[in-house]
Amino acid sequence: MTDFDGKYSIKVPKNSKLVFSYMGYATQIIDVQGRTEIDVFMVSEASALDEIIIVGYGQQKKESVVGSIVQVSGDDLLQSGGVSTVGQALTGRLPGVTTISSTGRPGDENPSIFIRGQSTWNGGGPLILVDGIERSMGDINSSDVESISVLKDASATAVFAVKGANGVILITTKRGKVGDAKLSVTLGSTLKTPSKYDSYNGIAVTNEAIERVLPLNEEGWRQYTPVDILDRYRNPRNETDRYVYPNVDWVDYTQNDFAMDYRANLSVSGGTDVVKYFGAVTYQHVGDIFNGSSFENGRNYTPSFNYDRFNFRSNVDFDITKTTRLSVNLSGYYGVQNGNNAENELLYSSIYNLAPSLFYPIYPDGTFGRTVVENYELANPAVILSTKGSTKNHRVQVNTDFILNQKLDFITEGLSFRGTLSYDNNFRGEGGINDPDPTGGDNVIYKIYLSDGTEQIVVPPGTNQFDYVVQPWTRDALQIQDWQTERRLFYLLLLTTKKQLQTSII
Repeated sequence: MTDFDGKYSIKVPKNSKLVFSYMGYATQIIDVQGRTEIDVFMVSEASALDEIIIVGYGQQKKESVVGSIVQVSGDDLLQSGGVSTVGQALTGRLPGVTTISSTGRPGDENPSIFIRGQSTWNGGGPLILVDGIERSMGDINSSDVESISVLKDASATAVFAVKGANGVILITTKRGKVGDAKLSVTLGSTLKTPSKYDSYNGIAVTNEAIERVLPLNEEGWRQYTPVDILDRYRNPRNETDRYVYPNVDWVDYTQNDFAMDYRANLSVSGGTDVVKYFGAVTYQHVGDIFNGSSFENGRNYTPSFNYDRFNFRSNVDFDITKTTRLSVNLSGYYGVQNGNNAENELLYSSIYNLAPSLFYPIYPDGTFGRTVVENYELANPAVILSTKGSTKNHRVQVNTDFILNQKLDFITEGLSFRGTLSYDNNFRGEGGINDPDPTGGDNVIYKIYLSDGTEQIVVPPGTNQFDYVVQPWTRDALQIQDWQTERRLFYLLLLTTKKQLQTSII
């Protein structure tokens, strides 16, 4: 930064390069070359003002935009890497745009988006338009995006009335250009890893905390673990010690060392003076970090958490005459989300909040570990992962757009008409395995190891522990979820003019 007279000082090595930049001016890079004084004259960058910005129901040059609008290109989104949704790719890319992810479950990774913070109690999410049509961007393929504009203030969102009160996100997909056909193939993969934790260090930290508060609370000694007992968590003397003094790394036990995501994209674009086209197909697999296959549940099924999605898009523009263009867009996806019937919060809290010294996950006889305290916040993650059945959620979406653009310069210069007709279809279906949960408890047999090594068998409440038998599971056929089936018809007739109004001041 300079002072009011343009003077500045900076200490750098003699062979450095200085970069001078300012909004609206061309960036200059100058070699120091041992000089002690460098004068720079900034030159305005007119090309930046000619940049086209997508605004509500049209586009403008950057120099004529007075509202608060920011834009990011599709190529910039692809640099995010390792994300499965457009919303995740926006994270940290645009000023004033906040994204919050509440779950990493494959297929549910679309974050909540707030523009300039949350302004209302009831959600506060922005209006999202894809090629001018109100749609979700959760399952859009990032490779199909040409640009994204975010309209933030009232002057920019006024054309959308109350629907734009929380901001507007305009997504424009790629279209064909005149030229030879261009074929593009992209392959990518992502590796994800969890964190680690063990019993010995956890109890040692607890002991240290007790020692620090003893002057204020002498009762803390009751929770103190003697050193010889503490050592048995790390070095068990026999097989019984392994169960009485468990040292379970729940993250390591329930999750794989890493999970892999895969993505393959094939696109083609080109065109002539009459027809321009862009087409793309994409396959994406979001891997499972949970290691459900490591638990022998005795049920002959293995729940998993993953998401497979197949996207397709075809954007074709027909120039019927020099003033008439008909655009036909066909897009959609087919996705399959695998999971189980457990609540996300219970699964995550049982893994990350459960102390490693409470109980062993599964004993050799097939019984599950449990504490004496009946508290579902201390649920066994092995039970949640392997005995809650499995779900297979099918998602199908097909979008069709017909757009007619007609120039009406013969009436008045800059006048044009646009007609849009869109028809969207959304279907949801769910199947999987239904594992019963008798009498409100888990359909499993638990075992508790007391401090003296005594075993205690626990079965679901209201049943007899001597003759209890685990109830068999059933398979649910794929069923269409009528309450999530949706068909939407959208039509728009728009008359616009680009003629500049001329005024004079006397």
